[in-house]
Amino acid sequence: MGKYVTGAIIIALLTIIGALALYIINRASVNIAQLIQILVTCALAFITLAYVMRTAEIAEATAQQAEASVKMAKEMENQRYSTVRPVIDIEVKPLSNMELTKQAYTKAGELQLPKTLLCKLRNIGLGPAIDTYSFILLDNDNPVRQKHGVLKVQDELPKVSLCLEQRDEDWFLVVYYRDIYGRSFESTREIIISQKANAFTFGRFDTSRLKKDE
Repeated sequence: MGKYVTGAIIIALLTIIGALALYIINRASVNIAQLIQILVTCALAFITLAYVMRTAEIAEATAQQAEASVKMAKEMENQRYSTVRPVIDIEVKPLSNMELTKQAYTKAGELQLPKTLLCKLRNIGLGPAIDTYSFILLDNDNPVRQKHGVLKVQDELPKVSLCLEQRDEDWFLVVYYRDIYGRSFESTREIIISQKANAFTFGRFDTSRLKKDE
């Protein structure tokens, strides 16, 4: 119960206790009219107490119902979004040793990741991907946004150059897009370099919603 409800209950109880104490102390000199007034005061206090408690119960039930309605509306909204959510898959062609020689460079005798990789993008989700874009590096290593437009369900772009983005100690190929409601997403494909095998391998694929629009 809220502080106002608690205060009303305390006041009502104090009124009842005060009226009964007044009657007990002065019952010898209390006439019929005064006794009726005391009883009426007690009855009003009881009625007020019952009203306040009932109002508190109704308010609590209303709040719970409103919370349940908001939760249900949120679940319905998420379900509506999920039925049209796009998911862009990033596929990378495995590189042979000869291709590695062309794309990779050595530093202190170690094989390094190339700046860009040729990929295939395909929408494997349930809805179209809007404003699809990625980044490519220019000669001065400055990333530039390249737009890919709209990818309908099962649409694909067979040859797209994606630059690698470093996040902590890992490297990823990343593509960004929106759904038809304007929500922003990203798909990432981890790229792992294997010094022992002298080749690049695919890591985990993930897709997530962005907190802020890119």
